[in-house]
Amino acid sequence: ELKGADMLTGAGTYAQLRAVLDYEVGRARRYGRPLGVLFFTVDGFDALRETLDREITDTVLVQIADAARGALRTVDRLFRLDIEEFVALLPETDSVGSLTVAERLISAVSASPLPRGSLESRPMSVSVGTAVFPGPKISTPEELIRAAHEAMKVARESGHGRVARYE
Repeated sequence: ELKGADMLTGAGTYAQLRAVLDYEVGRARRYGRPLGVLFFTVDGFDALRETLDREITDTVLVQIADAARGALRTVDRLFRLDIEEFVALLPETDSVGSLTVAERLISAVSASPLPRGSLESRPMSVSVGTAVFPGPKISTPEELIRAAHEAMKVARESGHGRVARYE
């Protein structure tokens, strides 16, 4: 459906993120509306990759992407950046709304059982960072993604299934 979409998850690619992000930041700037971003990573994915075969870890990634799409609105866009890193763009969404979507995402992912063949007993989880354009030290698309990535690192360091907001 999306030309050039990530073959495994169906999420947009990094190149698509760049194009859509530039457009959405321009739109947010023009109309004085906020643009929220969620940057999230699959918790413990390296350990899963070490203990499970590729088919099962691919299934985990598909489940994460599906759970994310279920937590997002139809106007929101999902992109896969790296093996286990994703970005969601949330047009017309401020800081409070971004946190709400992040919590919905964490709940949706934790409700997804790990695939059969996985020895893990804990539910799947993601660490989520949020940032909003415009904001303190956020005036470009690059600064927006960097801020959400920094917040994601803070969330990941505080435990599994956490969210942190860029301040």
